Amino acid sequence: MCARILRRSTSKYPVNESEYIGIAGYTNQLFRHAVKNGFQFTLMVVGQSGLGKSTFINTLLQTNLSEYEGRPLATTTKINERIYYVVENKVKLKLTLIDTPDFVDSRFSEYMDEEIKIERKTKIEDKRVHLCLYFISPSGHSLSEIDIKFMKKLHDKVNIIPVIAKSDTLTTSELSLFKSTILDDIQKNEIKIYEFPVEEEVRQDISKPYKRVPFGIVCSNSVIKDQNGHLTRIRKYPWGIVEVENLEHNDFVFLRDIIFKKHFIDFVEETHCVHYENYRYNRLVNKFKDSTGSFNPVLEAGKKITELENEFNKQKLNMDKIFTECVLNGEIQLKEKEFKLKESETKLKEELFKKKEKLKNLRGNIQNLVE
Repeated sequence: MCARILRRSTSKYPVNESEYIGIAGYTNQLFRHAVKNGFQFTLMVVGQSGLGKSTFINTLLQTNLSEYEGRPLATTTKINERIYYVVENKVKLKLTLIDTPDFVDSRFSEYMDEEIKIERKTKIEDKRVHLCLYFISPSGHSLSEIDIKFMKKLHDKVNIIPVIAKSDTLTTSELSLFKSTILDDIQKNEIKIYEFPVEEEVRQDISKPYKRVPFGIVCSNSVIKDQNGHLTRIRKYPWGIVEVENLEHNDFVFLRDIIFKKHFIDFVEETHCVHYENYRYNRLVNKFKDSTGSFNPVLEAGKKITELENEFNKQKLNMDKIFTECVLNGEIQLKEKEFKLKESETKLKEELFKKKEKLKNLRGNIQNLVE
């Protein structure tokens, strides 16, 4: 297939439309690059103990990770980190699982330290946390105080998706009401959860996974064969069976598809372009603040603006004072003039009265002489 030119070039040597350029092979390059180098993804799974976080990981990867040895860090770090290598259709994924919130900043710090080295690696290993699944206890009431504080501590550092654990302990109506309450609490407390990069009408479509946030999930290590011979994970109760991958029973399939099928790359890019850049900026600013004798243009500009604002306010106060004094002086002068005018008016009236009296007396004298 030849290349189709959508806009003709003004170049002296235009592209021949009958020739194959190779742009269409770009996706194949990306695929080969992915197969060769694989991906790195760090998932943080946090919440109260006993909410089935380990079972969730087993269900998510359709295996039992306890059978494999993770690579924990030294116990002195007090960080529970496990690293697993997952391969599917020749695509390799290095998956890191952690459960310590302070780990986010430490991994940002490690990445930045590598990035600012003079002699740095060609490719920096990305150990930053790309997604946090926050497990919420199925209480049916509202977010607890610790849930609110925990998510507010993390929401500017990592992509957060709230998850209701063991949702099969709630009825359908209870789960729906609980989801609404959680979303209200999140909005009221200004907690920033991950905003999926999709159109609003798609987000509100009940058939799409985005409308199900927070996801109510059920997980299990029990695997059976169904009537078609397919392996399926279930939770068995006296009253019946809950199928993990049945969307009528819970939202697990939607959550898994969002993580791996739909927004895997989005999580990585959001981490690099937003959360890491915010961390990097704040660290550089704080570094300049703490340093002595170094010039920080941002801080210096801020100081200059503050000085100018203070000078302006000072001048404004002086002008207000002068204006007030002028007004007061003007009022005093007006009152003095008014008093003098009234005094002059009184004198004139007295003189006029005297002259009238004198004129009256003269008229009387003239009349007496005539008679």
